[in-house]
Amino acid sequence: MDWRTALFTLAVFLAVTTIPVHALLLRPPPTLAVATPGAVSAAERSHSLDEALRTVVFWVLTVAFVASNFAVNAVTVHVTPYLVGHGYPLATAAMTIGWIGAMQLAGRLMFGPIAARFGHRPMTAAVFVVQAIALALLASVRHVPTLIPMIVLMGAANGMGTLARASIVAEIFGRRHYGAISGAMALGSNGARAVGPVGASLMLLALGAYETVFWIFAAAVFVAGIALLSAREPHPSKMGRP
Repeated sequence: MDWRTALFTLAVFLAVTTIPVHALLLRPPPTLAVATPGAVSAAERSHSLDEALRTVVFWVLTVAFVASNFAVNAVTVHVTPYLVGHGYPLATAAMTIGWIGAMQLAGRLMFGPIAARFGHRPMTAAVFVVQAIALALLASVRHVPTLIPMIVLMGAANGMGTLARASIVAEIFGRRHYGAISGAMALGSNGARAVGPVGASLMLLALGAYETVFWIFAAAVFVAGIALLSAREPHPSKMGRP
């Protein structure tokens, strides 16, 4: 089939598989309890965008997702020439990207139960740490016998990362101004996706080796995860009503 037919086929498949699920299975939003005068319940507490911008945790999260998205998209583009340069067949290098993408589904399926058990902040920090481990394995590819651990960890963490960014904003700042706060955070993280491959190319030219670039990525993402655990949440007394 030509490209128009392929796009139309994909559009039909997407409509058939997603619209009925959203129409029939999504639950209505929860109703917030009415607070007594002078009290704000935990469910009602919500930061405005201006308040969020004045918190340390907002900027820690923003920088963390910038580092993560920069590294992930850089790897997506550069892993094939990197692996080929280390003697892997082109088909194996190309399939690595496909399997990383497939493992994202497994990561997303696991995210909900794990986050419910341990909390969204530890879960989000763990996602960054696992990404760092996967990047370290990629940087050490000449010393490891198989790509499977890197593929599993990278793919699962990438899949969880998408859900983590959505859930951690509501967890910390509340639901009322979720769109504005998440959108502000997305300016940096989505920009990092765009410049990641080019930035990695410039780093490669400057540093001379992919291994050095990937180790820098691993260190940056690991530090981001630890910083997220250390950043203080906004004090409840400073949170406004929705």
